[in-house]
Amino acid sequence: LLKRFTELNPEVQQRVVADLQGESAELATLVTELLEAAAGVSSSAEHQLIVLADVVERVAARANRRTGRRINIDADDTTVLADAAALERAVWNLVDNAIKFDDSDAAIDIHVHDRELSVADRGPGVPAADREQIFDRFYRPVESRGVPGSGLGLSIVRDVTAAHGAELWLTDREG
Repeated sequence: LLKRFTELNPEVQQRVVADLQGESAELATLVTELLEAAAGVSSSAEHQLIVLADVVERVAARANRRTGRRINIDADDTTVLADAAALERAVWNLVDNAIKFDDSDAAIDIHVHDRELSVADRGPGVPAADREQIFDRFYRPVESRGVPGSGLGLSIVRDVTAAHGAELWLTDREG
């Protein structure tokens, strides 16, 4: 895409540059989080009042741009006091996992109601034998080892959840 950059119209060029800036910032944040996790420290970012629907909208738009996958959002006006970057990283990791492990054409569903956020897909689910470890660093069920990833996404979700005094759980979706 960069090799053809001068051939693109100015509007597309602006979107490409914005996407590259966003992706670079996201990568820098991820590297920082990984270094903090390895050192056993947590971010000292200020917590602020955040509308969860806004975070979900940004994540859904980015996921759709990257993959073309449809994301359905059903959200109320729930607000939380949180580290904005960490919260967005956690929601992104959940949506990214849903996309990676659901090879159907069905939309990914995100619900935000009464201070609860859920991400649901129609993938095969997590085998019962793997549920205890699925949120551990570098853990990958045998069935998913052929899918790109490092086994860090869900552990970051767990760490962000714990740092915010929230609960995290995994359930099978009907169907």
